[in-house]
Amino acid sequence: MEAAAERLADALLIGDCVLLYGEMGAGKSVFARAAARRLGVAAPMPSPTFTIMQVYEAACPIVHMDLYRLADADEAFGAGVCDALGGGNICFVEWPNGFEELFIGLHCYRVYIDYAEDPSSRHIRITYGGARD
Repeated sequence: MEAAAERLADALLIGDCVLLYGEMGAGKSVFARAAARRLGVAAPMPSPTFTIMQVYEAACPIVHMDLYRLADADEAFGAGVCDALGGGNICFVEWPNGFEELFIGLHCYRVYIDYAEDPSSRHIRITYGGARD
């Protein structure tokens, strides 16, 4: 998991979003933390489930979001999610399901994390959904 996150982190550019899909406990936060560490975040990164969004200092700001507790795009807008997307930072977004309209026109990697047969393993699939200039 961490090796995959580090490889993706090496490809990220300012303005990119990483959308993390998977069941509860699949490893979305683990993936985000590993990628953020690779990008220079030294601070502890607790899950943003209750804060919705945390910003961390690195070469460019790293934003870690968790949309699980939000009901709709209006709540996301009110929480400041839209202001952080596509700006001068890199965003990691857990639970983007149901909020796809927020990511239209952005450079987004989609990371799908699924449980494998072995409970200590995961299947990870990464796709890119935007063209770079």
